[in-house]
Amino acid sequence: MQWTMNVDKLILDWLANRTPPSCIMVNIVSMALAIHPHSALVKEVPCVKYVRNLRSVLALVTKCLAGKVVGSCTKIKQLHTDGTSHKGTEIVNLICGILTTDNQLKTIFLAGDIIPEDGTAECQSTAIVNQFSQTGRLLEGWRDMTNQMYGTDPELTALLLEIPRKEDVCVSKTLGANLASDNCSTARLNQSKMSQKIIEKAKQVGITDRTKLYHSYGHCFNHQRNTLCKAVAGGFNRRIGEALAEDLPAFAPHLRISGELMNVHR
Repeated sequence: MQWTMNVDKLILDWLANRTPPSCIMVNIVSMALAIHPHSALVKEVPCVKYVRNLRSVLALVTKCLAGKVVGSCTKIKQLHTDGTSHKGTEIVNLICGILTTDNQLKTIFLAGDIIPEDGTAECQSTAIVNQFSQTGRLLEGWRDMTNQMYGTDPELTALLLEIPRKEDVCVSKTLGANLASDNCSTARLNQSKMSQKIIEKAKQVGITDRTKLYHSYGHCFNHQRNTLCKAVAGGFNRRIGEALAEDLPAFAPHLRISGELMNVHR
């Protein structure tokens, strides 16, 4: 069944507010009864599969809106990336710290589903840099769709001015930005390769000056704290192990007693 745009917008609004897909059909009925308690407005509701499929639409809408904000900003001041894995698939996210036209700093989550070919720094950096081109293509598709839907509207020109072009989200806009990530060796190498690729892209579009990026002090402070705490805990564990070297063997192995601080916290 083909549902109207108003139904899709209603479902997308609930999904954006993190409503579980299995609850949205009941919410539609409840909302209709709350508005018109004496009228049977709802004859049929979308199935769970249809609601779940709209999550892909929501992801595209979110990326388009994030691209619009990044494309309209004055400067990208920071790029923060982090990687994880889910069921054997490497996933990388990209967060931008931007300077808006009213000179305000703002954080934009540009993408959270970047899937590189593998977990190496080379593939991760390539996928991150290519994300800007993908965002530009989404904006161009948005412009084309707006042109098709409102081709005869006298305010079409004003509508198109609200949507940045793909050149406005070029990765060269990040020149002079601070690259931030965690402290592992892959993340550090990823920063270095990202810098090289961004500078290469900038030279391809004719930018030969201002080709600098900063990442010496851009590491995540939370990860730095974890690194320091891990080193301190390791030193304590060695000292405790030496002090209790004669006592620990007296306990039965199945009791799993040790002097590690992590076990004490647990």
